[in-house]
Amino acid sequence: MKKILFPINKLKLSEKYIIKKIFNINLKNLKKIYILGNIKKIKLIKKILINYNLLKKNNIFNIDIYFIKYKKIYILKKKINKIQIIKYIYLKKLYIYNFIRIKKYIYLKKYKKIYKINLLINLFLGNIKLYKLYYLNKYIK
Repeated sequence: MKKILFPINKLKLSEKYIIKKIFNINLKNLKKIYILGNIKKIKLIKKILINYNLLKKNNIFNIDIYFIKYKKIYILKKKINKIQIIKYIYLKKLYIYNFIRIKKYIYLKKYKKIYKINLLINLFLGNIKLYKLYYLNKYIK
């Protein structure tokens, strides 16, 4: 599963530049795009993801997008005609400063699974890792 980190807050946005950055890759195994930056720019990303021809050519209709902003993670699901925010998570103990690496764990309970998110963020390098951990047997305190 290929994962792409796209740090919006580092870029001067233009549609051509974003398209080049996101789609100048082999899309066959692309499943996730991580976007670090301003949630208000979702409309621009939405327009590109929906209209860009490579999505149709490669039959990619399910791309997960993670927007990280301040103390929230916005998890978006790319569908055929629209992008939908399916969940956002408050990061109660996560504080992000420039060039400081922070490592925290968040637990997202969804259906009968627990997703353990290992958030390793360095705003200079832009490292984010997401792991699906295990099925929910009891509960997390």
